Amino acid sequence: MTQSERVLRYLYEHDGATAMEITLALHPYVSNVRARVSDLRAAGNVIEARKRVDGHTGLYLVQPGQRTLGLDDVA
Repeated sequence: MTQSERVLRYLYEHDGATAMEITLALHPYVSNVRARVSDLRAAGNVIEARKRVDGHTGLYLVQPGQRTLGLDDVA
C-alpha cells in the first residue's frame, strides 16, 4: 500500500482529521501528509480543508455528488 493510499484510507475512516492527527496515526508509514494530500488531489480526489468546531482545520474527503454549492457555482 502506498503512502497516498494510506492517507486516503485514513481520511475515509476519520473524516475531518487534521494533518497532525494523520501524521501521528500513520507514523512511520507516512512522512509528509500534506504532500500526500496534494498527490491525492492531483489524482482527482476532492479533499477540502475546513475549520472544525474546535478551531483546527480538518481535511474532509468529498465523495462524488456530495459537494455543496459555493458562491462561484451559483448562476
